[in-house]
Amino acid sequence: MTERGIERIKSFVEQGGLLVTTDWSLKHVIERAFPKTIKYNGTATGDDVVRIVYEPIDDTFLKGLLDPNDDPQWWLEGSSYPIEILDESVRVLVSSKEMKEKYGEAPIVVAFEIGKGKVYHMTSHFYLQRSETRNKRHIQKGSAYAAQKGLSMNAFTSEEAEALEETDVASVEAAYTSVRSMQNIIIEQKMRVSDRNKKK
Repeated sequence: MTERGIERIKSFVEQGGLLVTTDWSLKHVIERAFPKTIKYNGTATGDDVVRIVYEPIDDTFLKGLLDPNDDPQWWLEGSSYPIEILDESVRVLVSSKEMKEKYGEAPIVVAFEIGKGKVYHMTSHFYLQRSETRNKRHIQKGSAYAAQKGLSMNAFTSEEAEALEETDVASVEAAYTSVRSMQNIIIEQKMRVSDRNKKK
């Protein structure tokens, strides 16, 4: 990315924009636009899946995800960049003990505010989540996860119900958390824009 592009991103966030980045953007965008916040620790990951923990922090990203019955995982595409925190105001939303042990840093998803805006950064690629079946719960049918979330199978079309029966909990849980957290980010930004417009 050109320096002009970096400056435009920086200005966008400072003026109230929401920036969501993943993986190599840590080194090629975040370190350049927002130095001294977070950086790549220099140890690329392997193609791996790690168990994660949602931190007990009040952030819109986490709404609806903090279920004590869940056992969420995060896929690390080969050569993903672990996040090193440089500024104590950066909040760790999702972390992994396995990530820390294997690659030197625990943060998986972080957030920080710049000016009137906000930045979310995630290790690996958010839209491409993969899971592993590590325990008995993970190998249960996807319908078990729906039941755990209080959803009746009557809420699904016959095709959706059939898909849940053919999918395991680990896969459904990974898909649900991806979709829910992205929905949360969109809602948060809409609220921020609405609040700013009311103040004009």
